[in-house]
Amino acid sequence: MKLNAKSRPAEQGCQLRHPDARTRTSSTAFTLLEIMLAIGIFTMVLMSIYSSWSAMVRGAKTAQDAAAAVQRSRVAVRALQDALMSAQVFNANPQHYWFVADTTGEFAMLDMVACLPESFPGSGLFGDIRLRHVSFKVEPDDSGQYNLILRQWALLSPTNMPGGEPYTIVLGRDVDLFKLEFLDPVKKDWVDEWKYTNYFPPLVLVAIGMGNRKDLPAEKREIIRRVIAPVNVVVPREWQLPGLPGPGGRMMGMPPVPPNTPPNMPPQNPMPIVPPAM
Repeated sequence: MKLNAKSRPAEQGCQLRHPDARTRTSSTAFTLLEIMLAIGIFTMVLMSIYSSWSAMVRGAKTAQDAAAAVQRSRVAVRALQDALMSAQVFNANPQHYWFVADTTGEFAMLDMVACLPESFPGSGLFGDIRLRHVSFKVEPDDSGQYNLILRQWALLSPTNMPGGEPYTIVLGRDVDLFKLEFLDPVKKDWVDEWKYTNYFPPLVLVAIGMGNRKDLPAEKREIIRRVIAPVNVVVPREWQLPGLPGPGGRMMGMPPVPPNTPPNMPPQNPMPIVPPAM
């Protein structure tokens, strides 16, 4: 018992030596300034991550839009090529057959009759009717954006009756360039105007651009250009009037037979009709 009594003052003395021991263990938390500084650093890290992610998303979207615009331009040029390479003009029926190219406005316009292939856009709607009237024209929509519109209808369908409206397809959106140039067979040079409605130019240069910003220079714009050789044979009037005598005793409605042609060889194609010099 005496030993216990003597040891108590020592224990009490030990406790008196460190009166603030419990206070020290409870004062190890962060201060308000440190917490605010940590939150600020964490916010800056989040902002940098978000800015990098948003830049990647914007870049991917821009690349996808550019690729889609180029693909639409190629589809539009292919449709123009199919129409020009299957166009037809019969001089005996000028009220139904013509070739009109208007380049006086900001965008070009093309109107013709063609025997279109099955792969042409919208052919499934017309079935076996391949001879159709087609037009390519750039028109603004409700938002002011210019779109390349393809209209087509059967040659003899009444467009002024219910159900006879042309079938319309948007070939391309956000069009900033639709230009046509023609090779003049007389001048032997490219011209931007074709005045003949019953003759085809030897070559047509088509240029289409979609999705390009207006502030971009011309050399940085995505523009699809293609030189197309349309059908250069126009069916003359006398070929559509069989049974009538033609020049040289030949019956109208029959193509001319070149001299020295073997009996079993079909007649050759006639030479292209070149428009007279203006």
